[in-house]
Amino acid sequence: MASRGRRRCGGCRATPARGLAVALLTNAADTRALFHAVATEVFGELAGITPPPRPAPPDTPPVVDFDRFVGRYTRGALDTEIFVHDGSLRLRATPTGGIAAMFGAPPEEYDLTPVDDRGGFLMRQSNEVAWTPVSFHSIADGSEYVHFQGRANRRVGAVGVVE
Repeated sequence: MASRGRRRCGGCRATPARGLAVALLTNAADTRALFHAVATEVFGELAGITPPPRPAPPDTPPVVDFDRFVGRYTRGALDTEIFVHDGSLRLRATPTGGIAAMFGAPPEEYDLTPVDDRGGFLMRQSNEVAWTPVSFHSIADGSEYVHFQGRANRRVGAVGVVE
């Protein structure tokens, strides 16, 4: 799924062994849920495959130390702040550069719901029913990242706790 400002693109999945690919391009408000519904029907009918269910938060989220995730992260056209507010972990995504100039997209904030104690979270974007996975990880050289919307955001600094 790709997102450029308020324009939503959809999704693409392929099963090369079955010679099947599904792509959906749309400006619908909830592309993840729409794509999942279309892909489930197409893969089921044409390939006998049932895609895994969309992620959903657990009934009882695990207790997680949020401090290790708090920080500033960046990628090409997006600055991301992870911070604690009222006892919850939050993500603030601020478009930058040409995308911000072109679409005038304001920062957006989301609550992060933990799904495990290893850095797995879910967030729900505005006007969407489906949950978006968010994961924190580090690579061999020690660099830390937050990964969401199909892209990795490198940790570049610290932010304070907002109360």
